[in-house]
Amino acid sequence: MTDEEIVRAIVKLPKLNGLGALLAGEMVITAAHCIGWSLEGGMALGDTYHEEIETASGVRFFTSPIFIDPIADIAVLGPVDDQQPSLRSHYASFCDFSESVSGLKLSTVNPDLFAKIPLRVRTHTGEWNSGYGQFCEPLRRLLFCETSQQIIGGTSGSPILDKNGDVMAVISHGTDMRDGDEFCEGSAGFAARCLPAWVVEKAMGD
Repeated sequence: MTDEEIVRAIVKLPKLNGLGALLAGEMVITAAHCIGWSLEGGMALGDTYHEEIETASGVRFFTSPIFIDPIADIAVLGPVDDQQPSLRSHYASFCDFSESVSGLKLSTVNPDLFAKIPLRVRTHTGEWNSGYGQFCEPLRRLLFCETSQQIIGGTSGSPILDKNGDVMAVISHGTDMRDGDEFCEGSAGFAARCLPAWVVEKAMGD
């Protein structure tokens, strides 16, 4: 996956000022705190919450949440219901986007505990922020991250990529760097372990 292809796959979430990325399998991954959702029963019916995204080419359309994990701060969006006449154009736009842009794959890295994994993040200002990630607990569910530059507001939801350009996680939060600090620290749910099996299977791109 080239940098140009990665940039084309990254989307904006204008409502809450976040980012996300198109995955293989026609889905968009982002942070749970970057979208609107509720624990009320209507959420399961799929007719209440629509999340607008904007592609790198400036096209905007609505999507629907298909998976949310507030603990890992990770979410996946899919196309809206094309049975509703008012949403058919949004469904078509999502399909056009997923057909014209290469979706990112989920990372399958599985290093030893505390081993450093090179990572990169595309910020909302268009810069690349590099650093390392590592698993610090036996379940390897959370990825502890250190980046060389401050993670600033607006970058939440951007994919955390391994050396192959595959998605390990999405930006959730980071510490404020002070004078003398070498890294900005944060943690994020490791996507391949936090997402349900059917999403992981689709997003592997095989």
